[in-house]
Amino acid sequence: MTTRIPRTIAVLATTLVSIALLTGASKPESSAASFIEGIYDLQEWHTDAGVLKTPQIYGHFVVLRGTITTVLHNGASPEKTTIAGIGHYSFDANGHFSYAYDDSETITEDSSGLKVERKLPWTGEKVFTQVERTPTSLRIKTADGGTEFYFTKTSFAAFDNGKPLRSYKRVIK
Repeated sequence: MTTRIPRTIAVLATTLVSIALLTGASKPESSAASFIEGIYDLQEWHTDAGVLKTPQIYGHFVVLRGTITTVLHNGASPEKTTIAGIGHYSFDANGHFSYAYDDSETITEDSSGLKVERKLPWTGEKVFTQVERTPTSLRIKTADGGTEFYFTKTSFAAFDNGKPLRSYKRVIK
C-alpha cells in the first residue's frame, strides 16, 4: 500500500497540473481569487515534535475551478499518515473566500497494518474575510480568528490559532 499512495498522489498532481495548463484560466491580479487559486506543494509541516520538511512529508493543496483538494503525507515517524480531502470553495460578492470538505480520508500505517478513517475535519464551511491586502499578498482569517491563511504570488501559509501549521510553494497559478 505504501507504494500505491505516492503513485496516486503523483497521478492526481499531474492531472491537476495538466488541467490548469490546458484551461489557461486566470483571474485579474487584483481579485482575491488571483491570490488563492492555484496548485501548491507542501514545504513545511509544523507539529508538536518540530518542523517537518521533505522527504519526511510531502503533499499538495489545490484550489481550482470550484474544487479544493488536499493530499498530505507524513512519513516522519514509524506511523505513516496520509490525508486526502476533496471539497468545494466559493467567493461571495465581496470577495470573501469559503470552503468545506465533502469527503476526507485518513490512512494510518504502522506495524499492525493499515487503518482508514473517513471523517470530515470539520462540519460546514469555513468562511474567511480579508484582513490585509497589498499588491503582492493577501491575509484572510475566519471570524473566530482560529484559522488564518497568508497568500503571496509564490507561496501560501496556514496558521492555526496564531501558530504556523503548514507552508506551501505555489507551483501553478
